[in-house]
Amino acid sequence: MRFVIIVGIDGLSVECVSDQVERVWMLNVEPLLRYVKRSAVVLLLALVAMVAADRRPRPTYGAPPPPPPPPRPTYGAQQESSEEVAPPVYNFQWEVRDEYSGNRFDHQEDREYDNTKGSYSVQLPDGRLQHVTYHVEGDSGYIAEVNYEGEAQYPESDESREYGYGK
Repeated sequence: MRFVIIVGIDGLSVECVSDQVERVWMLNVEPLLRYVKRSAVVLLLALVAMVAADRRPRPTYGAPPPPPPPPRPTYGAQQESSEEVAPPVYNFQWEVRDEYSGNRFDHQEDREYDNTKGSYSVQLPDGRLQHVTYHVEGDSGYIAEVNYEGEAQYPESDESREYGYGK
């Protein structure tokens, strides 16, 4: 059994006259060629669009420069200041007395050059008043004398309270 396919393009066709051919198919490839031509045009346009759209980012700046070397250490004699400084001479005094709470604080100090003397008082939580008298002469350091006025008072704890730890 022999088959013959006749291809026709633009109305041209080939006919077979052999007796041995049992079947003949006529194939018109014109629509197929139009489809291929259109597909080729679409494919070409798609490739052009892809190439035009390919915008790779260009570097805006290069790598940062290496850091500068660390500075070399410099050693030298300490420069004396040319600015004249007045000798330390002062005195001050302040006091706080709160009648409502019973708090009392005060401080008094006199200084002339390297000699300082003064005193201060502090109301302690136990009710005593602490008096400190001090002086500094040259390089002698801080020398203090501490005295207390009054007796320490520790109030009895009030177990009937309804707040605090354990209640």
